[in-house]
Amino acid sequence: MPTVPTAPPATEETPPPTTSTVDPATETLPEEGPATDQGEPPADTPQNDTPPPGDTPAERFEEYCNENPGACG
Repeated sequence: MPTVPTAPPATEETPPPTTSTVDPATETLPEEGPATDQGEPPADTPQNDTPPPGDTPAERFEEYCNENPGACG
């Protein structure tokens, strides 16, 4: 009778346990203080004009558009 080679029995390899280490030098902590749920701010629309922060390019653009309404469409 011919012999048929058989594969060795399959063994399950257990992956090494994974550990999560955080470098304290790069870890970011949540800001302290009361938790606030600010959500999304309201949309900046003509009906709800939200002014940009002071002394920013956005503020200068809005000022220019207010002084020259035809230039900004």
